[in-house]
Amino acid sequence: MPGSAGMKLASLDSLFGVTDTPVADATCQGSEIEVPLADLHSFKNHPFKVFDDNAMQELAESIRQHGVLIPAIVRVSGDGGYEIIAGHRRRHACELAGIVCMPVIVRELDDDEATLCMVNSNLQRERILPSERAFAYKMMMDALKRQGKRNDLSSTQLEQKSKRETSVAKVAMRCGVDRNQIQRFIRLTELIQPLLDMVDAKKLPLNTGVELSYLSSDNQQIVHEVMAEHKRKPSIEQAKQLRELQNTDSLQPRTVAELLETVAPDRFTDNVKLPRDLLAQCFQSHTKETIETVIAEALEKLLQGAV
Repeated sequence: MPGSAGMKLASLDSLFGVTDTPVADATCQGSEIEVPLADLHSFKNHPFKVFDDNAMQELAESIRQHGVLIPAIVRVSGDGGYEIIAGHRRRHACELAGIVCMPVIVRELDDDEATLCMVNSNLQRERILPSERAFAYKMMMDALKRQGKRNDLSSTQLEQKSKRETSVAKVAMRCGVDRNQIQRFIRLTELIQPLLDMVDAKKLPLNTGVELSYLSSDNQQIVHEVMAEHKRKPSIEQAKQLRELQNTDSLQPRTVAELLETVAPDRFTDNVKLPRDLLAQCFQSHTKETIETVIAEALEKLLQGAV
């Protein structure tokens, strides 16, 4: 029955993290073949991490029992073998399941088409770290920018002026995320790794990380070292002050430490109150810390356009 087949396909798509969302502008046509795992190479600068979590173990067990039901998408690699565009998790699950080959669909895609396809397919994942989203958006923006330049060669300046959208706006439109939010995430790619890791671990608020990204790498290192030594992290207002100190060449370890030791001034958010009856309905026997964590995570998802 068509209806049953559709439901089965939808459930399999959900299991393997694939959706019906069109991937960039590439078609799904291509030759399907079986390829040894050793011949499948990760996409260059692939921004998405592959975790050995419970979901991965479940995927490996499913593949062990039923095989890979949805082929990976690859393209021929110039160095031999194939470059994975969509299917990094499936490849790793095959390794865990002891399977040496997996089905793939081979597509003919140039670098920018492959990048857009890779980013779009992976953005459908349920779990995405801020750093993954940041580098994915940047890769998409750069690919669209290069495509725009190629298109400009065959269009007049007047047409460019009247029809061209900024690359950021195109990313926002494709991903269904606010343009300003896309820009904030892309700014995270300017953070040094220790600070970016803190954002991923939710030890540093995303918007504070955005403000710190405007500091030079050397100044970010100073800030990180002072944070570690004094076990304090800047508020978003203090991060903005650090930017001002950088502009006046006054950002030194001592001044950073003094700033972090100051008590942040009252803001309107400090006095926000939630209805007690609403909290009681949602949190019956939870600690204050748990309630604050849940609310903070919900707000982070809201900022990321996930809800």
